[in-house]
Amino acid sequence: MEPKGDKVYFIVDDDSVAVKIGVAFAPESRMKEMQTGNPHKLRLAKVILNGNHKLEKELHRIFSDYALEGEWFRLAAEIKEFLGEKQEPKEIQLCEEFRNFFPPLSDEQKAGLEKDILAHGCLAPLILWGDTLIDGYHRYDICQKHGVRFQTVSFKFEDKFAAMYWLLSHQRNRRNLSKYELATRALSLRPVIEKKAEEQRQLAGELYHKGKPKVFQNLENLPIHTDKELARLADVSHDTIYKVQIILRSADQETKEKLQKGELTINQAYGQARALERRKDITNIPTLPPGKYQVIYADPPWQYRNSGLGGSAESHYSTMPMDKLENLKADIQSRATDDAVLFLWVTSPFLPKGLELCQAWGFEYKTNFVWIKDKSTYGKLGFYSYSQHEFLFVATKGSCLPWSDSLHSSLIIAPKGEHSAKPELVYEIIERMYPGPYIELFARKKRPNWESWGTL
Repeated sequence: MEPKGDKVYFIVDDDSVAVKIGVAFAPESRMKEMQTGNPHKLRLAKVILNGNHKLEKELHRIFSDYALEGEWFRLAAEIKEFLGEKQEPKEIQLCEEFRNFFPPLSDEQKAGLEKDILAHGCLAPLILWGDTLIDGYHRYDICQKHGVRFQTVSFKFEDKFAAMYWLLSHQRNRRNLSKYELATRALSLRPVIEKKAEEQRQLAGELYHKGKPKVFQNLENLPIHTDKELARLADVSHDTIYKVQIILRSADQETKEKLQKGELTINQAYGQARALERRKDITNIPTLPPGKYQVIYADPPWQYRNSGLGGSAESHYSTMPMDKLENLKADIQSRATDDAVLFLWVTSPFLPKGLELCQAWGFEYKTNFVWIKDKSTYGKLGFYSYSQHEFLFVATKGSCLPWSDSLHSSLIIAPKGEHSAKPELVYEIIERMYPGPYIELFARKKRPNWESWGTL
């Protein structure tokens, strides 16, 4: 148990424009210890009685964007506001979107929070965006009900989505949220992530035209890949983001409700959603979108003769016979630029057919990448060997050499995902090789700055 009388303190170093947020039984004595041998003048700016390590951790979370080292934080405007003991605005604006962004507390959790606030006060600040409350609705309701005073900290965000982005990134570990709940909330923020990705895409184009593609290739801190950033934000795998996206798009309401209640797993709900999608006739897909494309990336739904076996392609998605794939010739040739490149996924049994399809679509085979998987095909799908690799053909129309200094090893070593899913790394390789425009045929999902067509 924590010693009685602990307090949360804020010790400010004005010379370094920094503040230490910690816990001590006697903050004054703690500051004197820190002052010894320190050439900078320190001051005890604030003490919160009844403080504890839980409150300390909460304040560290709230101000994590300004973290320096250990318990030290940059003395940002938001922290200065909190230290100034600014009282709540006369009229806080409430927003149902923020109130409902996370699932509500249970009755038992609400009762516990109410008991704690009545005993010790509302110690952690409520978070505002301007005058709009974004975090702390349960505490706000309790304080309003009992007339308990509270403090606020106001952050600046570009828009509502940016505020929700902050809320999820700072709150995801504070609530007992399922992976499904985290993923659904992250996916609701796709617009703000895609906007960031588009900004970097524009920067990449500017650098390319200035002859500086290497500079762009080193900009690894910016979130150019939307789904990767969504997965990071929700603290789930990229595979989970993909599956929840399919569930939200295709699962019926009953499946979603069972998943929400914990009666189904994400994998089970995803399987049901994919089963609904597989009932759609792939031959009724629309014509290709208009425009001209330098890069055509295709993962054809090859039709195998093992459709009756468990784990076959037919058990996961609708397939197309060779003649129907070849019949796409006119659409593809009319959409390809004069100088274009085709990246075509081909499995070992279809190597001859893959070469035929390149030619049918008007491309000349040049070389290939080989994807080495971390595990082999399972069950009866291995007739002569258990396949652990796939080919990515590279074929060109006209002259279409990649950017200089953008070549990648012909071996792509990446883990095996769900049936037929290809490594995310391949998009990155292609984007480093060619400026686009890009189109993906038989796409599983939309990707920023790419046109997508097929089985979305």
